[in-house]
Formats: sequence, structure tokens, C-alpha cells
Amino acid sequence: MTIGEWLESRTPPPPAPLMASLIAAVGTAATGDASEAAAVLLATAEQLLRRLVASGETGREIAGDLLTIDALTTYALESATETLQTLPAFSDDAMARFAKLAELGDPPSAA
Repeated sequence: MTIGEWLESRTPPPPAPLMASLIAAVGTAATGDASEAAAVLLATAEQLLRRLVASGETGREIAGDLLTIDALTTYALESATETLQTLPAFSDDAMARFAKLAELGDPPSAA
């Protein structure tokens, strides 16, 4: 089973526009083995969030991007529950990676 097939097998399935956004975000990695879904989906979510934070964009225009990032993260954790024996370590890593991204959006402190 590929990562794309794994995403399509979710119950309930994501709405069609969200599924299209997930597949587009994952790109060619969607054809990779589903055993790598947790790592690929988390890395993709992190990359998209990094780009979004760096852009400084806010407001309704980024709602779709945020939904995609949220879904990628949720599915990464769901996949991890199926394939990893160390879900707490995976979850801790995900939180640490996203927390580092918050620093990109912090204004420089006055010295």
C-alpha cells in the first residue's frame, strides 16, 4: 500500500478538496510505502508550516493551508499509532519540531 492509498483508506474519508490538497502537498512521496507515512506526513506538515510562518501571511487566505497542515499532522499521528511502537517519542518529536517553528514568527527582542 502506498501513502496515497493509505490516505484514501481513512474512515471517514477527508472531503475531496482536502484530499486533493493532501496529495498535492505530499507530492511524489504519495507513491512511497505506507510504512513511511508517519514520517513523510509529519515532514510535509512541518515544511508547509515553516513556509507559512516565514511568509508572515495571516487571515482567512491561509485557512486552507492551515487545514492541510492540521490534517497532515493528524494523519501522521494516526499512522504512527499503526506503525510505530514509540508513539510518545514520535509525538514529542512532532511537538518539538513545531515549537521551533514558532521562533520564526517571534519578533527580535530589543537588546
